[in-house]
Amino acid sequence: MVRYLPDGIWNNFSRQYKEERKLLFFTFVLGCTLYLRMIVQWLANPDGVWQGLVYKPGYAWEDMLGRMGLGMFNRFKGYYQFPTLQTLFCIFTAALTAVLLCSLLEIKKHPWDYIAGGLVVCSPSLCSTLTYYCTADAYLLAFLFSVLFVWCLAKGDTWKSYAVAVFLLAASACIYQAYIGSAITLCLLYLLLNIIRNTVPPRNLLGKFFRFLTAGACASALYLVSYKLVCRWRELALYLGNSPGSGSREKQPHMLRFGMDLAHSVYGSAFCSGALYAGFPELHSDGSAPYLHPGPAGSRQGKQRNGLYTRTQISHGRR
Repeated sequence: MVRYLPDGIWNNFSRQYKEERKLLFFTFVLGCTLYLRMIVQWLANPDGVWQGLVYKPGYAWEDMLGRMGLGMFNRFKGYYQFPTLQTLFCIFTAALTAVLLCSLLEIKKHPWDYIAGGLVVCSPSLCSTLTYYCTADAYLLAFLFSVLFVWCLAKGDTWKSYAVAVFLLAASACIYQAYIGSAITLCLLYLLLNIIRNTVPPRNLLGKFFRFLTAGACASALYLVSYKLVCRWRELALYLGNSPGSGSREKQPHMLRFGMDLAHSVYGSAFCSGALYAGFPELHSDGSAPYLHPGPAGSRQGKQRNGLYTRTQISHGRR
């Protein structure tokens, strides 16, 4: 029973993961030193400012893009942001990710493990992510989940580790879909390094490859089902579609029209006249609107539900 108490857990962790603990501490201190300005003096990019430096009330746009996890995570926090604490949390998450990467790729010799940890926290991608104060912590968690996906499949051979890996990658995609590419790259890097080192039999490597492939397919299917269910539950239109499930080939040319309308809304007179700050009532002179916007009460465009934008008809340039 003693080992399950906090002191016992810490002592057991210290004995078994002594080198990993040193790497975690070094990477975290290095990250705090590098990003001290972001910790003590908030430095956000334009998106981080207008989306809400300390408070972001709604996530309808993110939900429609398939990033449902952003809203769920921030609802858990009560929607409020604390940039100083969030930056420290992000640096710790990045340091933990560096430890997992060294464990996965078997980088154990000094100083190469410290160099690998330093490269993780010094990457321009991490520096850019930290400026998105409203979503930086969720993005770093998504990155950690994508690395854990590969780590669980590489280190474990049971169905439990397989199920956990599928859930982790689906959760990562729900926050930010781009980290699926990070997981794929890490899977290929793991297989390539084992081929070069010739420490794993080819048959086992082939089994790992199919394990990665099937787990990724299951995670993608789970993410897609979750996206469809959330859109129906929240009454949100699918991205670039009029209603959930509507995405025929005849509507594909609308993507080109969408880009042209978006450029017109940004550089045209409608943007300069203050339509952006009026809640997007009508962005274009022809009445089309590529964004979801709150329509009048009782109109065909839909209504607001719990402060979120509901389904709306996206104009195709015809009245």
